[in-house]
Amino acid sequence: MNQVVKDFACILIVFGFCALFVYGAVGGSWPSELGVQPGKGDQNKLLTDTEFTERFESWAALVAAVSLVCSLGWYVLGEWGPRSKSTGGGWLFAWIGLLLVVLLAVIVAFFWGPPASENGWVLDGFFAAIGLFFFYVATALFSPTNTKYVVPGSTVLRKGW
Repeated sequence: MNQVVKDFACILIVFGFCALFVYGAVGGSWPSELGVQPGKGDQNKLLTDTEFTERFESWAALVAAVSLVCSLGWYVLGEWGPRSKSTGGGWLFAWIGLLLVVLLAVIVAFFWGPPASENGWVLDGFFAAIGLFFFYVATALFSPTNTKYVVPGSTVLRKGW
C-alpha cells in the first residue's frame, strides 16, 4: 500500500480517537461530572442541560474539525510542497502557523462556546486537548518523509513508534 494512503489512514484513525473522546464526553456528561455548571446564554437565561450539551458538542466538533483540516493540510504541504532543504527553517514556521490556526479555533471556542457558571476551565482544557493535542500527535507521528522531523519532539516520538 502506498505510504501516503497509510499516513492519511493513520491521521484519520488519530482523529477517530478524537471523535470517540468527544462522544464519550458528551454521552458520559463528563463536563457535569467534573463540576461544570451551565451558565447564562442568549437573553440572559440559564441554559438547560440539553442546550448546554448541544453547544458543547458543536464547539468540540468545530475545534476537532479545524485540527483535522490543519493536520491534513500539513501532510499535503509536506508531501507535495517544496522540498525541505529548499525552504530552510520555513517548515517549522509553516507548522507553527497551522498550530496557531488550531489555537485560534480553541480560543474562539473558549469565548463563544457554551457558557459555564462554574469550572469553565474544564471546557477550556477539553477544547485545548482535542485541538492542540490531536493536531500535535497526528503531525508528529504521521508527517510525510520530507517533513517528518520538523515537528518538535517528533524524533523522540517516532523512535518509540
